[in-house]
Amino acid sequence: MPAKRRRLMAKRGDKNSDDADTVVSGSGQDTIRLILQCIERHMSDAGLEQRIASEVNMDRDGLSLLIEQTFGQTLEAYILQERMRAAQRMLLESSASIAAIARAVGYPSTSAFTSIFRKQLRMAPTTFRKTAPLEKLTSSAGGMLRWG
Repeated sequence: MPAKRRRLMAKRGDKNSDDADTVVSGSGQDTIRLILQCIERHMSDAGLEQRIASEVNMDRDGLSLLIEQTFGQTLEAYILQERMRAAQRMLLESSASIAAIARAVGYPSTSAFTSIFRKQLRMAPTTFRKTAPLEKLTSSAGGMLRWG
């Protein structure tokens, strides 16, 4: 187990830091549920990571470790994935402007949103909206909507 993970687990007070890869159960599942609800409710907020940590009463390191153990990716990557997934849904299911969608998923700047969207999906949001037929979309293992 990497030293960083052992330190984080020790900081959280985990007694068996060598058992970090076990499935989250019990109160851990409740915490994950709260985290997901918080991301959904506050996706547009600046400082989302700190807000989540506060709402579930964990420090950022512990929160990051829990997300990494549960979803196999960093907290930042998971939030980005959820923001892009929400943006894709909004692009397909609404006629909201790109600027409104950008704000709804946490990007005050349309250009920053467009840049990140393009990097993640290899196309601009306007192109995605025009070319992604809803009936052909499926959820992929990576969490983004892709053509099926």
